[in-house]
Amino acid sequence: MERTEAGTGLSGPGVFLRPVRADRLGGTLLPDILSENLTVVFVGTAKSEASARAGHYYANPRNGFWGLLRATGLTGGVRVDPSEDRTVLDHGVGLTDLVAGRAASSDGLLRAADFDLPGFVARVERFRPIVVAFNGGNSASRVARHLGYADPAEGPIGWELAGSSVYRLPSSSSANATGGYAIKRAKWVAFGEWVRGRPGGRDRRRGVAVTKEPVG
Repeated sequence: MERTEAGTGLSGPGVFLRPVRADRLGGTLLPDILSENLTVVFVGTAKSEASARAGHYYANPRNGFWGLLRATGLTGGVRVDPSEDRTVLDHGVGLTDLVAGRAASSDGLLRAADFDLPGFVARVERFRPIVVAFNGGNSASRVARHLGYADPAEGPIGWELAGSSVYRLPSSSSANATGGYAIKRAKWVAFGEWVRGRPGGRDRRRGVAVTKEPVG
C-alpha cells in the first residue's frame, strides 16, 4: 500500500515518498520526547520516513534541525546527534509532532484526518512548557485554525496555548529554502535570544518559579 515508489518529489531525484503507516514500520512511529518543566517544545508536522525508520527525530541529514537547535544556544552550544535525541530533555527541550500515526517526507502528502490536534493540545496542557515553538508554518497554521485563530506569521504569536508562549519558526526542512540558510539560521538564533528573555527562560530546569507575561 503506502511505500516508497518511483516518481518525483522532495526526497531527491526520481524518488517520491508517500505517507507510511506505523504498522509498516514495526507497529509504531516515534514517541514524544516530553517531560515536565521544559523550556521549549518544538512542534513538527510529521516524522519523515527516514526518521521513523531510524527511530530518531530529524534523522534525515537534509533536515537542518540539529544544527539550527545548536545555533539557538538552548543546548549550551552542544550539537545533539539524532541518535541522542532524548538527551534534549537535559537541556529543557522537548520534541513532538502533530501527526502520530504516519510518516511522510512532504506535508502535502498528509490528510486532514492524520492530524491529532486535540491530542497535541492535551499534551501541552499536561506538560506546560514555557514556550511552544512550531517548526514551520504548516504546524503553526493547523493549530491556529483548530483554536480559531488566523494563520500566524513567523516570530512570536499573540496568543498563548495552555499558558505557554507560542512562536513560529521557519521550517528546518531543506524543502524550505526561502531566503537561504543564513537567513533561516539568523531567525533561529533570534528565537533562542527571545526564549532567554522570557520569564524562566534561563532557569526553568533548575526549579525556579516561572511567571507568565500577559499576552499582548
